[in-house]
Amino acid sequence: MDTQNYVTKLNNEMRTNTTNTQVATDTTTTVQNKVNKIATNLCSRGTISVNVKGYVTTTGGTSDKLQESPKLCKT
Repeated sequence: MDTQNYVTKLNNEMRTNTTNTQVATDTTTTVQNKVNKIATNLCSRGTISVNVKGYVTTTGGTSDKLQESPKLCKT
């Protein structure tokens, strides 16, 4: 596979695709902490069960990253 051709196509796709947006900082952990805090509060008040709290809380989340890794095949 021609790596330069692959990178060029990938960059063109990123420029023309309206679903992807480049961000300066990853706010995933901030949002994740807020959701976890609200879920813990609701669970302690008895509004939601421990099972629901476990379902909505997460750890170690990150936003998606674009990585260039063309598939290499042996010939």
